[in-house]
This record gives sequence, structure tokens and C-alpha cells, in this order.
Amino acid sequence: MEANKNKRILEKTLGIKFNTCKSSNISAFGFDASKGDIWILFKRGLIYKYEGQTPEKYQELRSADSKGKWVNENLVKTQVKCQRYHICKPQ
Repeated sequence: MEANKNKRILEKTLGIKFNTCKSSNISAFGFDASKGDIWILFKRGLIYKYEGQTPEKYQELRSADSKGKWVNENLVKTQVKCQRYHICKPQ
């Protein structure tokens, strides 16, 4: 599965644990406590890093019934500073 492969690549590259979840849009998510970044791996293959987050915010995400709704309400709509990434496939 591509999502699991991407999850493993991110964990190895970033040195943080990603949690898989049942969601129509999100494959996995993680938190870099040393930098305060929440990382979201979307099923479409995009990866977003949302900066300036607290462990409490990450715990809210972990506890949310709908991860996608939580991300939309707490990160996207509030215009949290973010960066977009993708994993390049070797040629």
C-alpha cells in the first residue's frame, strides 16, 4: 500500500511517529514536539506541515472522531502557517 510506504518514509526521514487513521482524506498524522509541527499525510499523497502547534492541539487531533473535520476547522480555516510537500518516486 502506497500510504503505508509513505508513512514509513516520513517516519524515517523526520524521526517522528505517524499514526494511521480511518478517514476519507487523511492516511496518517504525526507531531514533532521539538518544533511544534503537526504533519498530515493525505490519501492523495500530499503532505502538509502545520507550524506552531502545541502538544495539547495534537492531543485534540488524536482524540477527534473526525480527523479531517478537525484539520479543516483547526488548521485550514484558521490559516495556520503551513508548508506543502510530496514524496518523489525514484526514476
